[in-house]
Amino acid sequence: MSERTVEVNYENCRQIAGDLVFRLKGKTFSVSSSRTNISPRPAPKTISGLRLYDEGRIPDFDPSIGYHFDNGVLTIPLSPRRKLQWDVKIERVFVTFHEDGNITIEKSLFHGFSSSIIIRF
Repeated sequence: MSERTVEVNYENCRQIAGDLVFRLKGKTFSVSSSRTNISPRPAPKTISGLRLYDEGRIPDFDPSIGYHFDNGVLTIPLSPRRKLQWDVKIERVFVTFHEDGNITIEKSLFHGFSSSIIIRF
């Protein structure tokens, strides 16, 4: 498998979400996130032992597909309170699928805020 970076937009967001869910389903992973446009850059916040959330009821969420996409907002629940989420109308998003299986999500709002999320297995 080679490294692949994709810019997410309204047209391909469901496809990328499906790919993310496929790679995360049934696996335990950690998520490290940090803001990338401030200096000095703060240490990443890491949460370990996460899995895709497919239990219980979340409004407007169909656990059979693993994500919810509505009006440009993608949500992938990791727990009842934690989620991967972005809005393709106001954020520029790049997803990199690395050769080692890790995934990097880079998001930037059009007014300057940017962050990086790394999913490790």
